Amino acid sequence: MYTSCDTEWDALCVDIVRSEGCGECEPLPEATCHIAASSSELSDVLSASLKGAADDIECTCGSFLEADVLFLYTAPESGTYSFDTAGSEVSDTVLSVLSGSECSDEELGCNDDRAEQLRSQLNVELSAGQKVLIAVESWDSEPGMVQVEVTAGSA
Repeated sequence: MYTSCDTEWDALCVDIVRSEGCGECEPLPEATCHIAASSSELSDVLSASLKGAADDIECTCGSFLEADVLFLYTAPESGTYSFDTAGSEVSDTVLSVLSGSECSDEELGCNDDRAEQLRSQLNVELSAGQKVLIAVESWDSEPGMVQVEVTAGSA
């Protein structure tokens, strides 16, 4: 658990308080999702830059502490939706889809490398009006534009 000591976030704060008494430690504030773009179109392309992005979530199939770009998608109708990072400037992407609009929501799927390609792709069943959070990160901290093509029907 990360804690705060004199407003500086530090994983070692508790140990320091115990050994040196630097003050009281407080729990981390609630995670804030930094959503770059949103859509409710049947088919759409969402894009944003990883440069300067935060690490809002940990994709289960990605690298630890990688910056990610988040997109919010609302399914206009029930069906299978394809999320694909083809066309991204970043050459090796990781893609995760979470059920809901919060960083702490359950991961529905995660993909790093579709078949023999370094791009990522997921097919997810969604209900009409269901919101999902789409996270894209680079496998190796490559700062550049990422995009997610959303299409109805699996690809």
